[in-house]
Amino acid sequence: MEAEGKKQLCVWPYHCLEGTSGAQLESQFTNMLYFHSAARQVKPILVYKGQDPNTEMYGIIKAEYDDNKFVNHAVLDAIRDYDAIYIAGEASSHCVLASAVQIWNILNKTERLRHESPY
Repeated sequence: MEAEGKKQLCVWPYHCLEGTSGAQLESQFTNMLYFHSAARQVKPILVYKGQDPNTEMYGIIKAEYDDNKFVNHAVLDAIRDYDAIYIAGEASSHCVLASAVQIWNILNKTERLRHESPY
């Protein structure tokens, strides 16, 4: 990854591991998600990423490097027809940015990318 100029390579501490508290949604966000879905009578769509422990998966669509070339077409199909897509998360320098760029590159949908993080 570093040789291709994508990101400075580093060793991350274990975080966001499936089955641990680091992979959970923040409790108040979860409450808002389910309240919103009940009020609108729609079921939330939960998408999981990063399930391959042998590669980094910053973006929601595909890993940075993957021998299998997996692309999450379920997510692309779910958002393809929307006029506006809001992408939020904790790491706007990595996961949020990678997801936005992947969606832009594949669907060419986003009119603008705007950084609204207070951090």
